[in-house]
Amino acid sequence: MFVYILLVICYLAMGNWLEKRATLRPFFKALPICWLAYMAFGNWGLLAALLLSAAGDITLELEGEQSFMVGVGFFLLAHVAYIGRMLPLMPNNNLWLLIPLIIYGIIIVRLLLPKLGVLKIPVLAYVVVILSMGVAALLHAPFSWIVLLGAGSFIFSDSAIAIDKFIRPIPQRDLIVMISYYLAQWLLVSGLS
Repeated sequence: MFVYILLVICYLAMGNWLEKRATLRPFFKALPICWLAYMAFGNWGLLAALLLSAAGDITLELEGEQSFMVGVGFFLLAHVAYIGRMLPLMPNNNLWLLIPLIIYGIIIVRLLLPKLGVLKIPVLAYVVVILSMGVAALLHAPFSWIVLLGAGSFIFSDSAIAIDKFIRPIPQRDLIVMISYYLAQWLLVSGLS
């Protein structure tokens, strides 16, 4: 994990330098996730989730609304792959944690819905899938706080992107999103390996 942390720190530290080199930014952004994919080789569910995430990282760096939607599509499929890796699901003593997840889902949908326009259906589908990943993390057998925190960190990261894009700008959005995103990936890989 040392190499992963080093790659994340390098990407975050090169923020201003990469802003001026748009062609290199997607490569450096996806590099830590590609390293995790290399480390997860043989664990096909994790490998699929990580490669789809890397494709999403690269695509989201391209210009235009269509690139944004393709990137969101890659991440939606990554969440589905994570859900598949979390199977089998079993009820456990932590079902009470569904309450804040459901409340959060209702709040984020109510905030986003009036602002989505033509993106209403794709964004709502994405919200359902990422919250389903949260439910799968909660019901994953055996229960793992690491997996649950990874899913929660992913939900937080994607929520920050949605709030910034559709509701209002978030100061230091890139830093907040990338730290929580890289943390989420690391926690999910650690907990599901």
